[in-house]
Amino acid sequence: MAAVTAALLAVIAGVALAAPSADFDASTRSPYVGDAITFTAENSCEVPVTCTWSFGDGGEGSGRTVSHAYDAPGEKRVTLTVTDPSDPEPGSRSRNVDVRARNRPPQARVTASTTTPAAGQSVSFDSSRSSDPDDDRLARAWDLDADGDFDDGRGTTESRSFRVGSHLVRLRVTDPAGESSTDQVRITVANGVPVAAIRASDTRPLSLASVRFTAVASDPDGSIVKREWDFDKDGYDDGTGATANWTFRVPGGADVRLRVTDDAGATKTATLAITVRNRAPKAAFSFAPIPVERGRPVAFRSRSADPEGRLDKHGWDFDGDGRFDDATGASPTKTFPAGQNRIDVGLRVTDRDGGSNVATASIVPGNRSPTVTLTASPAAPLTAESVTFSTRAQDPDGRVALYRWEVDGVATTDTGAALTTSFATSGQHTVAATVTDNAGASATATEEVDVVERAPLVFTFAPNPVIQGVPVTFTAGFTDPAVTFRALAWDLDGDGQFDDGTGTSVTTTYGTATKVFVGLNGVDPDDKPVSVYREVTVEDGSGASGTPPSANPTAARLMRPFPVVRFAGRLTARGARLTLLTVRAPKGAVIRAACRGDGCPRSRILRTARVERLKRLQTSYRAGARIVLRVTKRGRIGKYVRITIRKDKRPSRRDACVWPGVRRPRACPG
Repeated sequence: MAAVTAALLAVIAGVALAAPSADFDASTRSPYVGDAITFTAENSCEVPVTCTWSFGDGGEGSGRTVSHAYDAPGEKRVTLTVTDPSDPEPGSRSRNVDVRARNRPPQARVTASTTTPAAGQSVSFDSSRSSDPDDDRLARAWDLDADGDFDDGRGTTESRSFRVGSHLVRLRVTDPAGESSTDQVRITVANGVPVAAIRASDTRPLSLASVRFTAVASDPDGSIVKREWDFDKDGYDDGTGATANWTFRVPGGADVRLRVTDDAGATKTATLAITVRNRAPKAAFSFAPIPVERGRPVAFRSRSADPEGRLDKHGWDFDGDGRFDDATGASPTKTFPAGQNRIDVGLRVTDRDGGSNVATASIVPGNRSPTVTLTASPAAPLTAESVTFSTRAQDPDGRVALYRWEVDGVATTDTGAALTTSFATSGQHTVAATVTDNAGASATATEEVDVVERAPLVFTFAPNPVIQGVPVTFTAGFTDPAVTFRALAWDLDGDGQFDDGTGTSVTTTYGTATKVFVGLNGVDPDDKPVSVYREVTVEDGSGASGTPPSANPTAARLMRPFPVVRFAGRLTARGARLTLLTVRAPKGAVIRAACRGDGCPRSRILRTARVERLKRLQTSYRAGARIVLRVTKRGRIGKYVRITIRKDKRPSRRDACVWPGVRRPRACPG
């Protein structure tokens, strides 16, 4: 037993003499510079045992658990020493710690060539001022479309253009350690003001004539979304769209205004000054009794009218001196000497705009005087364009024996019922027709026409009329062969833009029946742009049988001699009374007359005579009644006339042609 006890004491003594444990753990073996590392000893380090630490960088510590941060990278040897007073041999343990240098994040910097560009202008972006404190190579990524993704470029520089608005451009730079940084720049694109101008089919129209206006507008950085017109100075509420039609009812100056709006809300206005020309009044008068009795009072009554309803003054000439100072008012009475065999009477009417017109008559007592009216076609001709003046003369108790003509006060040698002439200069020109009956009594009618200066640039088209689905060719022409125009451009769809063709001749096909303003623009030798527009009617060409006409609608020839339709009458309180309606047509022609409205006969009229007076249609009609005449002949182009009765106005008349097998009338060829 004593031996066992001695052995046990020997073992205990041996343990006491062993060195104390100095093992330890670290929170990390590869910290970054500046990171705190926690070291923990396995020994409890309780008194009287002490634990001291050496961190390999000159730093020290004590205790079971300590923390330390390194301020420089490199491999550091950490040593723990455990000392026990009862043991002369302290325990020690060392471990290496690899302190890594901490990665510093890069700095992104972006600059722009401009931050306020115009729409569509290219902007350059530069990232060369970006840096990395560790001098690492940086990867770049761009977000140029503000969608949140950096997928629009990877270069040091990038470029892009922008629409109107505010745009955020971002740059991201990344170092090899995965650290990144972003920067951004805001681009503001201001809206450009649109451009607006007005083009008119006529800047000096006659009153009551429809004028076509075209908006010529563009936007430098977007599109035009709204066009608004003001013709009467009460706001932009008189029309929308690229074109608008307007009729000016009063002569004088007028301003046409256009306001355009772009897709960003910016507006621009344009103004075009229009000079509305006056339509001269028409002088006419009647007298009673008929025939005039010698030495007895004669009651005169003005039958004059002004197209604009602005008739102002009446002046009468009863002594034949041409002064119109013998009476005023619309209904004077005059007693002429009993021995006067011929009475020369004149009436001059003046409207409020200065236009005037004269009617004269030579009255033979005991004789019924003739009557005459005068019309011009076209009413507003161009310079050098042929104008036909036609009379409608009657004598109630005899016959018209003589026609005499004056043009601008100069007598001509013409003696027929019609006069065809032309005018070399623009402006107002006066034509007078005097008819004399077989008893010597006469009557005079005058017509004033406003001649418009012919544009130096013109064009023609064929076929005429234009048919839906049939190619039509437009050809430029020049009124002065010595003047050459360049840069010819065409507007074939009426949108005001000359972008549908270039050159002297263009061909197109219209797919629908419509009316379109076709324009031609050119540059004259003085580098001035000149444009001309014409309204072109595209017809569907459908015939009565439903089959389309020939692809060559101009193949048929005109009826010869071409039919002539004449009518005359007077205005009534409810409309008009036709006192004459005749049709002159060649042998074999068929005259068809149809009427719709108050006053019309119940059945249609069909005649085949060469000269036919349609007595059943010579009656009174209310406003709104319409008479349609068709004069046809097999295989020939015939005549179409539509007469519409109007209240307080002369009946309107439309003349056209009818093709064989085609019911719808069209403009006559040529």
